Amino acid sequence: MTTGAGAGGVGGGADAVLVGLGALAFAPATWWVSGVFPGGVAPDVADYLWQPVRLSTTAVTMLGITATAVIVLAAVRLRLLVRAGSVGRHWLHVAGAAAAFAAYLGLTYRVATTPVIGANIGGGALILGIVPAGLGALAWTAVALSNGRRANRRR
Repeated sequence: MTTGAGAGGVGGGADAVLVGLGALAFAPATWWVSGVFPGGVAPDVADYLWQPVRLSTTAVTMLGITATAVIVLAAVRLRLLVRAGSVGRHWLHVAGAAAAFAAYLGLTYRVATTPVIGANIGGGALILGIVPAGLGALAWTAVALSNGRRANRRR
């Protein structure tokens, strides 16, 4: 992501990969943090929208902790790059939009696979929101990039 002071663009490399992974890691982190609702419903009675992937408790914990660690590392690295002037502040908004959409996807998966009565309804409602949420994230990104380009032209 380092492209020279004041350039404001993303040049690739390890920084770009780390920040991208940090944004994507919001999906498994949100899924992990939201946890399974202990509804006391027998698995054969539960209204799964679809059956969840079977993971051991250890694997779930490791996935959640790893995703959270990647988020923290990416956020710290992006903040340091912005502070150093290597990338423009608008990249905080771009990463934020991607992270918000990934978090929405993680929550949708958690709701759709929760063993409760009504998970199929809640999961379906959240799935209907995927397209508007994705379009909102794209619009947020487009505005942030446009503002970043304008700010770079003024320099």
